Amino acid sequence: MSLNRKKTLRQVTMTRVTHVNDPEGELVELDSKNSYSKKAVPPIKVNRKIIKSYNYNYFPIILNKDGSPWREGVLYIISKANSDFNYKISTYHSIMSDLTHFKNYIDDNNIDMFSFPKMKLLRPTYRYRNYLLLLVQNDELSSHTAKRRVSSMIKFYRYLTEENHFKPSYPLWNESDLYIKAHDSKGSVFHLKKISTDLKIKNIPNDDPFSNEIIDEGRLRPLPKQEQLALIDTINNTGNTEMLLIHLIALLTGARIQTVLTLRKSHFSKSIDINDSSFTLATGHGTNIDTKKDKNLILIFPKLLYNKIRIYILSERYLNRVNKIKNDVFNDYLFLSNRGAPYYISKESLKSSNTQSNERTMHNGEAVRQFISKRVIPTMKVKLSNDRYIFRFHDLRATFGMNLSESQMRLVEEGKLSLHKAREYVKARMGHATTEMTDRYLNYRSNFDTLIAHQENYEDYINTLLGHVNQECL
Repeated sequence: MSLNRKKTLRQVTMTRVTHVNDPEGELVELDSKNSYSKKAVPPIKVNRKIIKSYNYNYFPIILNKDGSPWREGVLYIISKANSDFNYKISTYHSIMSDLTHFKNYIDDNNIDMFSFPKMKLLRPTYRYRNYLLLLVQNDELSSHTAKRRVSSMIKFYRYLTEENHFKPSYPLWNESDLYIKAHDSKGSVFHLKKISTDLKIKNIPNDDPFSNEIIDEGRLRPLPKQEQLALIDTINNTGNTEMLLIHLIALLTGARIQTVLTLRKSHFSKSIDINDSSFTLATGHGTNIDTKKDKNLILIFPKLLYNKIRIYILSERYLNRVNKIKNDVFNDYLFLSNRGAPYYISKESLKSSNTQSNERTMHNGEAVRQFISKRVIPTMKVKLSNDRYIFRFHDLRATFGMNLSESQMRLVEEGKLSLHKAREYVKARMGHATTEMTDRYLNYRSNFDTLIAHQENYEDYINTLLGHVNQECL
């Protein structure tokens, strides 16, 4: 398949041409040679106030094979951005990554994306869907990713037809109404109507009863205690202070990667009272710390970890990174690269019109993932004598949840805490919307240990049974 042709524009400004004498216009020189100029103003104003910013930083586009912008893809993503008042740039990068995969597929196979013949299986939508299904069946792609890519393609084609960019000769797909039973906050039952298509790819469940994973926003693997120690020891031995602190914060607070990497230096400016054993920090909406869906969540930092962070922000290593900052918007970030750029740019920073001229990357934690891939996993494979060893940063959240749940259940078993209070505490610390998800953590260790014990008992029985077989009969 072709190389990824998704590119990032440092800044895109949406404007419209207006009259040269428009007092609200801004003079823009289009052709200095012929002294030809026009004026442009933001497209939407209410009571002389701009109600939406039309400056987009780190804006994603897709290129054709010849290097020109893919017209339909650019029009689609601009249309979505201009109609979205909750614009989140990372969402648009995800959409364009999916469409890049689709674009590469149709280009590599010389498929006309606007040709919809009578034979259904020759239409671009069905061909791409079947290609994704083949990747899933060959274990080259997860069913979750395949479903998302099909959904991105469907939304893209809906836009093209609704905006009259083309009219297909035959249907893009077949649709049917689907009604889903749901409950409101008071427990009343209602039905949600959704439109289903015959392009749908079903999730492939993991039926392995001995799986050591937890289903929580994907398949996460809680790390056993010895592996946790081996992991931290491995990272510590690299001498990378930032990565060590980043992993420790995730492991000991349960914070997601975007939360850890958008922490600010100012959050750790005060010393902890001598009588306190921990420090609480509010994250989410209104805090400048990113969380999933801007949900407000309280993180609890152990005192020792908090003090290690305070020592770090006073270190020469950190100050050297601060001195390389070229954008004032990044001044207060706790975690910076050796070039003075954040490992993850927060939503608020992305809204700033003051971007670095030499920055083309949005920075969404890719440096952490590369560190894990290149520095951590190879060493852990050797340390654990496991050539198939895999570790993902998000596994630390599951590990925190498991550690927290085990400590709470121990208090329940000792009669020091009720099961209800233990469940509510884990639910609050993890930020779960329902207790169903929390119970997966509370029951994880006991269920897994029970399955293993039963398997060992069964294997003992098999060995005893086979031990009675006369070897001469075989």
